[in-house]
Amino acid sequence: IITAASGRALTSTTSGSTTTYNVVPGSAIGVDIAAGADLAAIHVNKGASIVANSSGSTNPATIAIRDQSDTLVSITNNNVISATVASTDDNADGTNETIVNPGIAIDTRTNTHGLTLVQTDIAPADNATDNAIAPPHIYGAILLGSGDDSISATGGEIVGNVDFGGGALNSFTLAGKASYLGKMTGSGSVALNLSEGTAVLLNGSHLNVTTLQVGANSTLALTLDTAAPTVPVLVGSGAATFANGAKLLL
Repeated sequence: IITAASGRALTSTTSGSTTTYNVVPGSAIGVDIAAGADLAAIHVNKGASIVANSSGSTNPATIAIRDQSDTLVSITNNNVISATVASTDDNADGTNETIVNPGIAIDTRTNTHGLTLVQTDIAPADNATDNAIAPPHIYGAILLGSGDDSISATGGEIVGNVDFGGGALNSFTLAGKASYLGKMTGSGSVALNLSEGTAVLLNGSHLNVTTLQVGANSTLALTLDTAAPTVPVLVGSGAATFANGAKLLL
C-alpha cells in the first residue's frame, strides 16, 4: 500500500522582533517515476493501493502515479488507484475555495510509446463470497501522452476525466459490470467499445471516434452542452453499432 498525503507547510521569516508565518501549499505524489528511471509495469494487486490525498484548494499537485521517464507501458489495477483533494478556506472568509488542481490518478503525458491500462475485477461473480470483496476503482483524472493508449475495465468503476492525448489508435473498452463517469477528450482518435457496462460522458467531452460499439447490456450516456449546442460530443470516422437492447441516454 502506497499512500502520499499533503496538507500545508508552515514557513516563517523574521525581521527584527517581527516573525511572519506563511502557509505554503504542498504536493502529494504516490509513485513518481523520474526522467532517466526505468519502470515498465505497475501492478496493483487485490489488497494493495496507490493513493494520493491532499488538503488545500491551491495545492500544486496531487497525483497517484506519474511517469516522466517514458518507460511505463503497462498498469494493471485490481484494487485502488486514487487521487483526491479536499478544499480549504484559504482566505478565511468562511467559505472553502474552489479546488485549482483536482486529483490526477495517472499522469503519463510525456509518454510517447503508449500505455495499456487494465482494470480487472478478480471477484466478479454474484455470490456472497465475491460480493464481500470490493470491486476495483480508479478515482482521479487520467492524462495520457502522444502514443497509442488503451484503457479497459472488466469490472469496478473509473471516475475522473480522461485525456487520451494525441495517439491515433487509442481505445477504451468496458465489459462485465464496469462503469465510467467523467469527461473524455483528446486530440487524437479513440475506438469506443462498450461490450457491457455503463459509460457516462460529462459536459465538455469531445472525441474523434474511429469506431463505436455499444452492446445489448450496455448504456452510453452523453451530456449535451447547451452553451455550445453545435459542438458534437463524438465525431465518427467509422462504423457506429448499437446492439438490440443497448441504451443511449442524452
